[in-house]
Amino acid sequence: MADFNEIKTPDMDEPWSGQGLPPAVGKALLALAGAVAVLVIPYLAAPVVPDAWPDVKERVAEYRVWLPEDPIPFSKLFRTSRAKASEVAHGKGNPDPSSAPPVEVAGAVDPEVAPVAIDPIAVDPVVDVKPDADAKGGDVAAAPEADAKTGPAKVEPTAAIARIHIPAAAWEGLATFIEDPNGAMKPFYDKLAQVALKEPNAVVRISHFGDSAIAADGMPSAARRLLQKTFGDGGHGFSLVAASNNWYRRKDVIWSTSGFQTETYIQDNAKDRRYGFGGTAAIGYAGAKASWKTVEGPEGTVGTKASRFVVSFLAQKGGGRIAVNVDGEEKQVIDTEAATPEDRQVVVEVPDAAHTFELKNAGGGKIKVYGVALERASGVVYDGLGTIGARDSRWVNVDPDHARAAFASRGVDLAVFMYGGNQLEDKISMARYQEMLTEVVKLWKSALVGKSCLLMSSIDHGERYRGRVRTVPRLTEIMKVQREVALAEGCAWFSLYDAMGGPGTIGTWFDTGLAEGDLAHPTAKGAIVLGQLFYKALMQGFAGYIEARKAETPK
Repeated sequence: MADFNEIKTPDMDEPWSGQGLPPAVGKALLALAGAVAVLVIPYLAAPVVPDAWPDVKERVAEYRVWLPEDPIPFSKLFRTSRAKASEVAHGKGNPDPSSAPPVEVAGAVDPEVAPVAIDPIAVDPVVDVKPDADAKGGDVAAAPEADAKTGPAKVEPTAAIARIHIPAAAWEGLATFIEDPNGAMKPFYDKLAQVALKEPNAVVRISHFGDSAIAADGMPSAARRLLQKTFGDGGHGFSLVAASNNWYRRKDVIWSTSGFQTETYIQDNAKDRRYGFGGTAAIGYAGAKASWKTVEGPEGTVGTKASRFVVSFLAQKGGGRIAVNVDGEEKQVIDTEAATPEDRQVVVEVPDAAHTFELKNAGGGKIKVYGVALERASGVVYDGLGTIGARDSRWVNVDPDHARAAFASRGVDLAVFMYGGNQLEDKISMARYQEMLTEVVKLWKSALVGKSCLLMSSIDHGERYRGRVRTVPRLTEIMKVQREVALAEGCAWFSLYDAMGGPGTIGTWFDTGLAEGDLAHPTAKGAIVLGQLFYKALMQGFAGYIEARKAETPK
């Protein structure tokens, strides 16, 4: 029996001299050519896919093995430490984390500041109202002496505004400003100037609408504290009686509620399409109650006092009674029975001090309450009106006459609309979105006649893509439409996205503890930074307004 060495093939005794490649080599080359073709096809195909098919173009591009913004191939093999999310976000790494420079967030003050003790920009004072040269005693609130024949003299408005000075440090570090080619912010700045000049009973109200990014009152509370420390504490502002989920929170006021059901404009579940100013109405039967208590804190803490409790509700057939208690004593009983539905308000005046307010169903039928507001005689009021899952397009669910009446009764001076994150899930064309948004902005404008309107972008939303964090592409398309509609319809525009830092910033924010792991929501610290950014934008815009008014002063 022959062994292996004795088995011969026809060419065994003939040495190979190039008469053809060995079979294994040919197969390897064929496989290599196929692999190269597979790698090259996405590079050749992506540019020729029509722009009208963005999803197809995106999917083809995903198959590219490397792009210029990607990390250098195999570079991770030579790292001595694990890359941070911020390094991945920007396609780079640092072999020695201890030597990496600290990440700087554009426009941030200090996210470590305690929530209640947050301080304004490190300029003292931020807003400096200079004494009028003719005022007696140098009092900034002093006015010229009254004339016995003509009555009290009035300070010429433009001359008075010239006494206000906003130092540039108030917006230091902010790279993106409010766009306002239509002068949409002027009515708000007019009112803010009255508050800055300490005119009697001057109150300016900001109402900030949005989605889950502000539902917990994080960003609004940060802006509220800064504005109130700068211009005066006008009270916490508007609060829902009950919310449709547990993520709705309040800051600078202690709030509790029980026994209510809700109707929200995002769910479109109110037959009468009346949702109230905050977009969520509370329906309560016997036993339902809610309370609000001013907070305690050291000197300078906002939210420690209130002098006005405003209850907004629906009067209707079969409506019950609402008992309003102040500091444990019954102050007033509101009868909501009416032959025809009618939105109403009741204002309860109390001494300016710490208080506990409570409302409850006192019997007689169900009650429908839109919300309450805690205010004071003067200063800044900042309403935080975030709703989980909200979209700007859902405003079509609200009865337009009801919406206009709600804005008027609230006395809004500046309405801020901040949406976009939830639209990322909507599979509609940008053309259709622009039509819907235009319809909604027209409604807002009709409810804000003579007042200020500002559309604000969503915060950056990220996704993990090719080993890094990037901005969800659809978000930039949405913001482009929002800006176009805002300016076309006479509102102002502010890109919070760009103020944060622009493309891919959410990855950096995640690294520094300013964004959650879902790359779509700020942490408590991040919310403070967002509020600071908006405060700075308002200060920069107000400073420009002041300079323009000074230029109007006769020489």
